[in-house]
Amino acid sequence: MREGDDKVVGAKAIAFEMGCSIRTVYRRAEEPDAPIYKPCGRYYAFRAELRAWARRKPDCQVLAGFGR
Repeated sequence: MREGDDKVVGAKAIAFEMGCSIRTVYRRAEEPDAPIYKPCGRYYAFRAELRAWARRKPDCQVLAGFGR
């Protein structure tokens, strides 16, 4: 784990962090710039990377309330 980054493990946990559905996590994970990883069949992300990515996506309504 990277220092200062909290790891979020599982699509359900990522969905909770982002304030969206699990299906949206799956869809967003397919985007080439999305910081959502699935190396061995399980999704994970780092909170700091998710927040930075969300700030770069002004068109995304789902992430508008992200970072609670």
